[in-house]
Amino acid sequence: MEMNDIYRELKWRLKEAGIPAYPLEARLLMQKFLGVTPETLLGGNAEGVTPAEAQRLWVAAEERMKRRPLQYILGEWEFYGRSYRVGDGVLIPRPDTEVLCDVTLPFLKERPAPRVVCDLCSGSGCVAVTLAEEGDAHVYAVEKYPEAYAYLEENCRTLSKRVTPVLDDAAAPVHWRSMPRCDLITANPPYLTGAELDDLQPEVAFEPRDALYGGPDGLGFYRVLPQLWKQKLVQGGMLAMEVGAGQADAVVRLLSEDGYQKIRTHSDLNHIPRVVTAVNG
Repeated sequence: MEMNDIYRELKWRLKEAGIPAYPLEARLLMQKFLGVTPETLLGGNAEGVTPAEAQRLWVAAEERMKRRPLQYILGEWEFYGRSYRVGDGVLIPRPDTEVLCDVTLPFLKERPAPRVVCDLCSGSGCVAVTLAEEGDAHVYAVEKYPEAYAYLEENCRTLSKRVTPVLDDAAAPVHWRSMPRCDLITANPPYLTGAELDDLQPEVAFEPRDALYGGPDGLGFYRVLPQLWKQKLVQGGMLAMEVGAGQADAVVRLLSEDGYQKIRTHSDLNHIPRVVTAVNG
């Protein structure tokens, strides 16, 4: 079977399964499992595929048709120009979270060296690695769950020697007293309500619920983390947190009650307030 024939068949199967971006996903799956480049597909210069190669591709396609996340099937996903290992048990890096880096990197770069950062609820380590490498900082990446922590360790090992993974619960840390004071603390905590979880795409059901569910109103972590970790911020240091759609005003109020200053909201590309920043005054 020729690659072009496989490409057409794969696109058709994914489309029938209700995958919205089926042409792109078909190309990514073929690139991963057949080693074919986009130029080969688009240019029509296709060679034959062995039965073993085709079998691996169709097994992956069947997984995707059952709505298993493409990122888990590929085993990696890009964030801020770097590719991160992902799989069962770790939250998939999302473009919206890049806003957290966009907002904090200018602040971080203005801080005198050595710069110290703590990234809470670190997951795959995508924010921690980005801030370490782009912001010339040493980052402590705190992650509670062993399944996610394994990916955090691997990504830090391959992408940045400036990140120290810490297996701990950011909301009730055991190692809190041994952590240094920081110029910047970032967090992308769970912030979805139960109703929001039930209303999301079927792929989300494969991701760890603990990394998504933020309590009945989605604000559980925003009531705990800012107050607890404020003591680890230097004077003039920044706290930056990703928030869910419609949560920014409530998080601003909570930060104000905790005594933070210069509280600001920052929108994503869809003009949704996505990050709230505040300064330890």
